Amino acid sequence: MATARDIITRAYQVNGVLTKNDALDGDEAQDGLSSLNAMLSSWTNDSLLLYVRESETFPLVSGQSSYTIGTGGDFDTTRPTQLVTAFTRIGQIDYDIEITNDISYDAITQKGISNSIPEALYYEAGYPLATITIYPVPTTGTLHLRSEKELTQFATLDSDMDFPPGWERALVYNLAIEDASQYGQPVTQAMAQIASDALGKIKTATARNKQMDYPSYNSENNIFTGWYN
Repeated sequence: MATARDIITRAYQVNGVLTKNDALDGDEAQDGLSSLNAMLSSWTNDSLLLYVRESETFPLVSGQSSYTIGTGGDFDTTRPTQLVTAFTRIGQIDYDIEITNDISYDAITQKGISNSIPEALYYEAGYPLATITIYPVPTTGTLHLRSEKELTQFATLDSDMDFPPGWERALVYNLAIEDASQYGQPVTQAMAQIASDALGKIKTATARNKQMDYPSYNSENNIFTGWYN
């Protein structure tokens, strides 16, 4: 475990803002917290830095095709940054759902058709609420999603956070580079090398646990042209 204060202090020692025995003052602490959380928010956009894919289940409403997802939405959970897989469970049987893009969904000619087994899902990544639209319109079952979520940010300077191995090193050295210029400190080659190496090792570890994401597209069930067998 590490607190934001621990990470910021070490980062500012690395880039020379602080000496080994210095403590953060109030402005430094708040600058560091803002930069640390902004960095984590930015890293959310890199799938290889998202070490967890969350599996969740939501009830489907008969006759309802669109659902908001996010805090306070129809599916009340943290808004996904990306949907990875989806299936519907009816009774004891699971049916795969193809995750489509906007062009593919728009090409479906009869969007109001109802069916107990949905075949396609379009994720519109709005903010703060995204929207999931299912085709055909479901009549029963539950929706099972595996998704990637935003990296958790530090609520306060003294919030404790658990990260996988290697993350603390990556946060310290990348924050050291992130904030060096605002304090007039140079970014040394050694700092840049360690920051890059730490991030690279995290991505390598994450990639080992993720299979390539090939779509399960079946040309006989052609959502791109809007017709189904």
